[in-house]
Amino acid sequence: MPRFGRSSPSARDRTPEERARDRAEREQRRASREGRAADPHMLDANDLEAPLSDVQQPAAEPALAPDPARVDPPLGAHQARQDLGWPDEEPQVPASPDYAPGSQSEPEPAAYPEPVPEPTPSAYREPDPEPSAETVPPPLPPSDSVPAAIRIESGGGAEPIVEAGGTAPPAPPRRRRRRGSGQRPEGSSPAGRARIVRRVVAGVVVGLIVAVLYFAFETFQPFHGSGHGQVTVVVPKGASVHQIGDELASRGVVASGFFFYLHARLSGGGSNIRPGSYSLQQDMSYSAALTALHKGPTVARTITITIVPGMDRAGIARLARADGLTGSYLVASAHSALLNPRRYGAPRGVSLEGFLFPDTFQLRVGATSRQLVDEQLADFKRHFATINLGEARRLHLTAYDVITVASMVEKEASLNRERPLIAAVIYNRLRGHTPLGIDATVLYGLGGDFTRPLTTADLARDTPYNTRLHQGLPPTPISSPALASLVAAAHPAHVPYLYYVVKPGTCGEDAFTTSYQQFLRDAQRYQSAKAANGGRAPQHC
Repeated sequence: MPRFGRSSPSARDRTPEERARDRAEREQRRASREGRAADPHMLDANDLEAPLSDVQQPAAEPALAPDPARVDPPLGAHQARQDLGWPDEEPQVPASPDYAPGSQSEPEPAAYPEPVPEPTPSAYREPDPEPSAETVPPPLPPSDSVPAAIRIESGGGAEPIVEAGGTAPPAPPRRRRRRGSGQRPEGSSPAGRARIVRRVVAGVVVGLIVAVLYFAFETFQPFHGSGHGQVTVVVPKGASVHQIGDELASRGVVASGFFFYLHARLSGGGSNIRPGSYSLQQDMSYSAALTALHKGPTVARTITITIVPGMDRAGIARLARADGLTGSYLVASAHSALLNPRRYGAPRGVSLEGFLFPDTFQLRVGATSRQLVDEQLADFKRHFATINLGEARRLHLTAYDVITVASMVEKEASLNRERPLIAAVIYNRLRGHTPLGIDATVLYGLGGDFTRPLTTADLARDTPYNTRLHQGLPPTPISSPALASLVAAAHPAHVPYLYYVVKPGTCGEDAFTTSYQQFLRDAQRYQSAKAANGGRAPQHC
């Protein structure tokens, strides 16, 4: 294919006279276009005198009008594409129909192409007047890749021209390839792998720091107090630090047996604990508990108070007074800073009834009723935290509702296996909008004397706790429920029972039914057995 408009190697070379005439002609056109005089150095006298008609010109294409602004093909196309940032390509020069070897003037191969006419004053750069002869311009792109605003075309063997269709568009920006952008993932290079390793190491270090701070805070408890209340703990002979820590945690003296063991090991005081009976406080720090154990067993007289499940505040107050506790138990159990019933869903102004956990407590001689209440509340919070209330929440019950139901179950059930059944009867009656009819609530509303039998007049007394007259739960719990009753109230049995009555001749076993007629027959059987027993309960335990 011809390069830069030159003929194939078989065509004859132009004579020096032809080259001189072509050079003079190009200089005249360039000077005319730029509005200046022709360079005399580019003109030769003999060349100017020689008629240009001696050189055979290619025939113009009939379809195109003569263009006075013809430019040399290689220079205009190359310079325009170079200024616009387009890639160069070898020009496609159509052959003239009357082309013959040696009859057409060829552009000088060593010269730069001339610039094309500028569409706007700032569209193209001014070409050098005398480009270097050693520089070979790159090939032009095909004409169909030129935008519509500026088109390069060639016709009839004439020189390519540039047509401006209005304002020339801005040159397309050259895409520069940034180093490392999208070439390979970060971890594939040594620097990327080093960054990943540094991040992993930093994450591990941060995690270790957080873990160390957590263990240090839990072990040394910098903001923990010396405790409150009174607890008697017996350390057996030969007990390990692990066993002592578990015993202290179960009694509510420390928060965790494991962290007590860890604190004792780190402080080196685990071997100085002596067996014996200790008088400690609730919610002590590990350091305070360890210090108390280092002092040795306390030789102080204590009193033991056993609160039976099902007792109410009035009954516990009589017991505390009989055991020598100072102060009023009813006043101490009305309110406490250790437990707020409203956090469990209780209404404003209620007492601590239902939260006073039943257990056996050892107190020093001369202890107050407030100390007993504090230990009961600490026991309640520790045990109640172990109960799953998920099923109760699905029944739209608050924690206070569960405690209230548990207090009734505690008064009604004699056997542990029947606690979930009695809880189910209570919930079934609540769903059916049926009065609960539990006699223990009637007695609580009459003063809490559960030892005397109910009369017809008692059942007719209109009190908020008379569940024969009023639907729904009583206003407050009616007793101190044990853990088994709390669990039964939170997880009732899935049975349809609505009634129950004690079976005569048993040790408190009940007969459950869904039929009211069957309930009446069971109740009549019980009353007959009671009358036959001289008015005493027909139970055999």
